[in-house]
Amino acid sequence: MNLRDAANATGEMLGKTDVFATDGAMKRIANNLTIGLANVKKTRFTWNLAKKMMAESGGEMTQEMMIDIATEAAKNSSRIHKETRDGINLMVKMLQEEGNDDLVGAVLDVFKVSNDVHNWKDFDAWMHQKIVGGEFNGKVKTGQMIRELQQVMINSMLSGPKTPLRAIIGTTVNGYLNAINEAFGAIIRQPFTNDVIARKASVAKMKGMFELVPEAFKVFQDNFNAKWNADFADIRTRYTEPPTKGDIQWESERRWTELRGTDSEKAAMYLLNTGRTLNNNKILSWSPRALAATDDTFRWLLARSRSKEKAMRSVLEESGDNWKAITPEALRKAEDLHYNNLLDQDGNINFGKDAWLKQQFEEITLTSELKGFAAKLDDVFNSAPLVKPFYLFARTGINGLNLTFKNTPLLGALHKESIDILKHTGDDFTKLQRYGIHNAEDLASARSLFAG
Repeated sequence: MNLRDAANATGEMLGKTDVFATDGAMKRIANNLTIGLANVKKTRFTWNLAKKMMAESGGEMTQEMMIDIATEAAKNSSRIHKETRDGINLMVKMLQEEGNDDLVGAVLDVFKVSNDVHNWKDFDAWMHQKIVGGEFNGKVKTGQMIRELQQVMINSMLSGPKTPLRAIIGTTVNGYLNAINEAFGAIIRQPFTNDVIARKASVAKMKGMFELVPEAFKVFQDNFNAKWNADFADIRTRYTEPPTKGDIQWESERRWTELRGTDSEKAAMYLLNTGRTLNNNKILSWSPRALAATDDTFRWLLARSRSKEKAMRSVLEESGDNWKAITPEALRKAEDLHYNNLLDQDGNINFGKDAWLKQQFEEITLTSELKGFAAKLDDVFNSAPLVKPFYLFARTGINGLNLTFKNTPLLGALHKESIDILKHTGDDFTKLQRYGIHNAEDLASARSLFAG
């Protein structure tokens, strides 16, 4: 319990104070871990010695044998304690030199669930799972070695110009068609709904998409240059999965393998390193870098055009019948306000603050979360990680078919999303939240998009 409590307390202190200070939080964890793990090793040593003696004596345990076992255990006590202490000090030193709070937090997570003494020896098993993969703490995960080999396979599939070019053209067509359809749909619906604000806001969004084209080229160039010089581990595309917490502590994994890894773990690290070297080669990974730059550019483009739409809506609502109040300065101020609200503390665009915008981005990039039968494929391919890359390509294909079905005239009216949007009444949007619709404005945009 002391170790678990200390780990919980230390986790709360991360980022607020130096947990590696002399006689600090990590020192207390190291002491508790040394005592607990040393006791485990002493008990295991004593039990193995007893089994060996009982096997030699035909299953009998005499008092003399018990005295010999106690004597032998006492002789090895200092050695066991020293080996344990050196191993724990190595772990703490590695964590301190890495200087990564995510890694420290991930290690502390191992100890936060320590309700019994067996979890105190789980650090090596945790590192083994991170590198090689397998089961740890009741969960089966894919190791870094397989992840790197998956990425090598994806880069190989994307090495030609065909797939990236189709992705760039497809994303462009989808993005601009959605904006055009929404604007024309709002124009068509206005005589029936008398919703002037929705029409002007949708037109402002479409107009903004075209006005931003020159700037978008510059943004793409900047993004491509940034991705070209970035570590490949930091690059995310529609054909890759985001890293989980603690997935990118490469240097710590390498050092642990060199110092404490078995031959099989060292072989896995060699393959991991080879895959990482290939993936970091800029020529071999040019395509994912271009795709990542494309997605980031459209993330910016959709955020800017959405801000123009929201700015027009808010200024129209505030001005009422006073059309003179609608000035370029007022629109620019409202646009900047909305756009800044989409940024996180690091200045990156966070679609989590606008569900409808997030849904639109995932739709045009074909990265929407799969549902129903298609979603169950995720479990199937997780059990066969070496073929998982084929599933990542299939995911965009499934989303592409869904988008085509949804946008096909007449046939699109039979799509479940279209039916749910058209028949919705009232102010409760709970059932529509799966489509990114949380309010009446989003519903009007969705209906305009359908009408267009």
